[in-house]
Amino acid sequence: MTPYRIATLTRKACDLHNAITKSFDSDLNGMCAVASHSLYLNLKAAGIESEFIVGTFGFGSHCWIKTADDLHLDITATQFRGDNPKVLKWKSDELSSNVPLLETYGSWGNKFDYLRTGSESGIIKLIRGWHAPQGITKKVTRELSAIYESIK
Repeated sequence: MTPYRIATLTRKACDLHNAITKSFDSDLNGMCAVASHSLYLNLKAAGIESEFIVGTFGFGSHCWIKTADDLHLDITATQFRGDNPKVLKWKSDELSSNVPLLETYGSWGNKFDYLRTGSESGIIKLIRGWHAPQGITKKVTRELSAIYESIK
């Protein structure tokens, strides 16, 4: 399965989970860490190396995944613009020409400082301090994994 297909199914699992729990807005606002962690685990299970990225900016942070072959996958970009695709994808060298991405992230007027970690424990440590329901928990991780497995 391709990374994009895994991202698409992970987003679908997040939408289904949120339809039940109503923990986040329908555009998945605030779910970037939880959703990106789920995508990271699903890619890992498929043998696809990836990196969890937290982009920090003036007043907050946002998370997405970058695969070893430089494919960035953001499955919660709809929280910034409703007309963004459910899976926003780009390569690093496309950043300046990717208009939806620039409008999504560039509107904050601040350059991202990238914080990266490749290990699952590093990811959880980095996100642990985020307030509920944005923080990664074992319960939500298990629930998303079960939904993903049932639809893949």
